Amino acid sequence: ESNHLTEPGFTSGGGFGNTGFGSSGPAPERKKPYEWEQESKPDPKDFTFANLKGETKVREPGSVNGQQFIIDTCEDCDLYILDHNAAVSIDDCKRCRIFIGPCESSVFIRDCQDCKCIFLCRQFRTRNCNDCDFSLYCATRPIIESSKRLRFGCIDFHYEGIAESLKAVQLSKFTNNWSHIHDFTKAPGNWSLLPPGTRSDDLLAPMPTAECLPAGGSPNPPPVLLRTWGERDPPSSESVFVLLPASKDLVANADKILAHMHSLGVTLIHTNTVMFEAETAKQMVQLADKQIQGTASAIVKAFGKGKSVGLEFCGVGCLHAVQQVLPAGELICTTSTQASGMYRYMGIEG
Repeated sequence: ESNHLTEPGFTSGGGFGNTGFGSSGPAPERKKPYEWEQESKPDPKDFTFANLKGETKVREPGSVNGQQFIIDTCEDCDLYILDHNAAVSIDDCKRCRIFIGPCESSVFIRDCQDCKCIFLCRQFRTRNCNDCDFSLYCATRPIIESSKRLRFGCIDFHYEGIAESLKAVQLSKFTNNWSHIHDFTKAPGNWSLLPPGTRSDDLLAPMPTAECLPAGGSPNPPPVLLRTWGERDPPSSESVFVLLPASKDLVANADKILAHMHSLGVTLIHTNTVMFEAETAKQMVQLADKQIQGTASAIVKAFGKGKSVGLEFCGVGCLHAVQQVLPAGELICTTSTQASGMYRYMGIEG
């Protein structure tokens, strides 16, 4: 029995056919669709930078619109994809400066030498790369393999439209695991972290002219992405961890705390956003060692309503500083490094 579908009102054999009831005559040719009915398929050539030398190429917001992109065999080039995309592969590039806007899945860079890169992606992987610097946003744990002398820093880049690009690929500014590197081929010298003062602009300067790029480089601090300290040795022995449950004002509450702490010069160590199960929420409350706002049962219930946001700070007087701007309602505000350590790596494997 055939499973092939036929046009309504026609059959490939007997039955209700085209020449009358029970006829098995040939069906008429289907009318060709009008031009406006045809879906235009993207041409891969329009989403490729290949075999370039000494060139500057910029794709502005709206020009890629979620397509996969390929960068291959380029030397001494400035390559910018200032738009959201599905996935990006980069191969055999030398001495290039590369910016990749929010990527829905993975950026895979292979066999590249002496490149400066700024990537925003869900997954990041290198293979056979040497002497490359990365200013990175990565929602999961970055992976390197068979690579040497790679250096990593936290992205702090901005362009007009970046918030919309992040939203299009469902990436949260609170989930950046840029410094928690997994090396498949562990050896001394494979990777390190860039100096704390390194900014994304330092890797790309001078930047090309583009309507969506601010004159003079990225603003400081950038209005969208969060610059975190990461896995470096903390600059102070004092730390505090704030965990906010889901609510309609969650992002606004987190942004208010971030702005206040930034104005005081307190270092943001790490952020994350996590959906709790009840037992995990109970464990988190216990690790907070009674440094909670509200009852334990109310907090556990609040954390079961949706994704929470955690903010980890470090600096002299940071506990007192953050207590000045805590919102009302259930939350955790604790100096327990066990609580912050548990939350920091939740969901990091994707």
